[in-house]
Amino acid sequence: VDSSEMAFKMATIQAFKKGIMAATPILLEPIELLKVTVPDKFTGDIMGDLNKRRGRVLGMNPTGNGKTCIEAEVPMLSLYGYCTDLRSMTGGRGEYEYSFVRYEQTPSDIQDAQVKERAEKDSAMKSLFLQNMSHDVRTPLNAIVGFSQLLGLPDEYLEEGDKDKFVSYITNNSNVLMMLVDDILNMSDVESGRYKIVMQQAKVNEICRMCQKTVEYRLQPGVQLDFTTDAADELTVKTDPRRVQQILTNFLTNACKHTSEGEIVLGCSVTEVPGSITFSVRDTGVGIPADKAEEIFQRFTKLDNFVQGSGLGLNICSLIAQKLGAQAKLDTTYTDGARFLFILPISK
Repeated sequence: VDSSEMAFKMATIQAFKKGIMAATPILLEPIELLKVTVPDKFTGDIMGDLNKRRGRVLGMNPTGNGKTCIEAEVPMLSLYGYCTDLRSMTGGRGEYEYSFVRYEQTPSDIQDAQVKERAEKDSAMKSLFLQNMSHDVRTPLNAIVGFSQLLGLPDEYLEEGDKDKFVSYITNNSNVLMMLVDDILNMSDVESGRYKIVMQQAKVNEICRMCQKTVEYRLQPGVQLDFTTDAADELTVKTDPRRVQQILTNFLTNACKHTSEGEIVLGCSVTEVPGSITFSVRDTGVGIPADKAEEIFQRFTKLDNFVQGSGLGLNICSLIAQKLGAQAKLDTTYTDGARFLFILPISK
């Protein structure tokens, strides 16, 4: 490699990938010390159940009043749902507690199953991503090619104002295509460590107004975009204004996609969350179910496959927010559409 920082980073990544596979890595699982206290007549059922959970019984100690405490070491994975199962076995007359003991190598059959499951999940996510990208790239690209060909027609075939409309369509679809490419490049930069944060003092209202101007052309007909703030125009916060603008622009772009009527409101508040600047984007669109509040920030997630996008935007927003010491999330209390929050601590 040469002496550039990027070359060393890429070499390190390649070396790690090769080295980690050559080292035949193993999976470790947490082991818990489980103490189950039940009436004596249920001890046989409990011990049989623990064996099914790959538990190792360490002992049984009478506690008086016709009850016995069974101690066992059990993999944490096997304890999921144990509360319900214990209640079912004992009729609600059992109790338990557990604490971490150590890590142990996962049995080979379970390790293979876990690796296979994760590989299949990753493969499915990549396939879905490629499927979405092939559609999302082809759509604006076809529009650009089609309207470019129309622009080449002789003037007598075009009505007055047609060329301006065609140029507008080409520009809009070019921006969509650039946004898709930017999402992929941003994700690559974040994962490779090339994504740089440059902290400086920035006016919060100025950031919001710039975002408002950036997305105005994306609004669907009849939708209004407003900006509200309770912060003074002179208020500044130390952050990376480009990254804050990137997050808010992403929120606004999503709102434009999913709002066909009503309004989109970009907000800035110093009172909603004390000690923080709360940027918000709310709309009157289709909304997002509360149970999807975390899923939508995962990579390649799209709730509507008929809407253009890579499924990377919100995930990138979440990663950038973490780098800024902030938080990006969905406001699940808002029910008239969707409301996204970017909460930036002032102390940061």
